[in-house]
Amino acid sequence: MNVFLKFSKSADFKIYLVIIFASVTVLFMGVNLYQATKDQMISLSDKNKIATTQNIVKRFDTWLHERIQALSTISLIMQNLELADDNERLSNILNSFYKNSNNFDAVQFLKDNGDIFVNGKKYTGDDAEFKQRTSLVWFVETKQTNSPTINFIANHTVLNICVPSHKNSEFVGVLCGVVKISNIFKNIRNLKLSPNSYYFIVTHSGEVLTQMSDINLKEQIQSRFKEMFLAGEDLSGININSNFISLAEIPSLNWFVGAGAYDERQVSELLSIFQNSAALFFISFLVLILLANLLHSLM
Repeated sequence: MNVFLKFSKSADFKIYLVIIFASVTVLFMGVNLYQATKDQMISLSDKNKIATTQNIVKRFDTWLHERIQALSTISLIMQNLELADDNERLSNILNSFYKNSNNFDAVQFLKDNGDIFVNGKKYTGDDAEFKQRTSLVWFVETKQTNSPTINFIANHTVLNICVPSHKNSEFVGVLCGVVKISNIFKNIRNLKLSPNSYYFIVTHSGEVLTQMSDINLKEQIQSRFKEMFLAGEDLSGININSNFISLAEIPSLNWFVGAGAYDERQVSELLSIFQNSAALFFISFLVLILLANLLHSLM
């Protein structure tokens, strides 16, 4: 006890006390800096998600416009060459368009009489088949509006982009380009996100159309989206497991594009560098203090 009291009054004890206090202070400052950096990174990540969804929507609209223009051009060529009643030439130009264009997974032309050409190959049928074909929603809608239409065909999981076709200003059929939903993001140029990010397309009913590697996350998104839709909540974003997912509507389809990130994984990777640097700094600080103390003792 006497030894401790004697040591507690010595100059060395005071020096060690200062060292301990300084070390705790630096450690406390490091923890605060770590938390502030983490919060700032998450905030920046959320802002980036919002910008990403808006960027995807713009690219998606451009992507749709390019395909509508390509179909309209072929439809105009068909009209100018009066190919509606020339099945052989019609078949050739549709086949050539399909083979030389990377815009669509399939090209189909449904005539008003029920005949249909798929990638240039003609398919006929009986009266029942003709009636069934001409009652398809994408055919009826395009004919009635006499303008380009976009329809999601759920049972085939494809997007039908269609334009009307005419002969002497009279409606003769509907020309469509078919795009698989799974290929949509592959076809949108210059669309890149960080490794820990993801994006998807969701319908107004809450069905996620694009593939997601995390099935559990996909189900959570669908469930939360449906809840918000039924409750009439703002659909600009959702929170899943404390992670913010930004949403932006595609006006021409009444769908939404979503962009998110695994925040904990992303922040952990980004802060690992900071943690290593902070640890090195703290060790260097301790070494410097011990060295200063040693030199002081020697002096």
